[in-house]
Amino acid sequence: MTDNLKKIFKQEPDTICKIIDNEIVIIPLGEDVGIKDLGSFYFLKNATAIHIWQLIDGKKNLGQIKESIMKRFEADPKKVELDMLNFIKQLKDIKAIIEL
Repeated sequence: MTDNLKKIFKQEPDTICKIIDNEIVIIPLGEDVGIKDLGSFYFLKNATAIHIWQLIDGKKNLGQIKESIMKRFEADPKKVELDMLNFIKQLKDIKAIIEL
């Protein structure tokens, strides 16, 4: 397991997350979010992205999340890992998750 897959994240407590019509809406409200960023909404429409978001709980590492994706969706393991790590980076960039 690569070092990246050992990382554990949790959803930022100051992030609002709502399910609307089978999509997840994320609104980061953390103290590091600038005033110009208030009102930024992020929509998760992709089933894999939604699955990943729901598994980010501060307990599972990225390797465990990858395994869950592999069990639920048929996909190439290398592509799953690359896509998942890119998605995690995006969530970190908008301050929706924090690394433990």
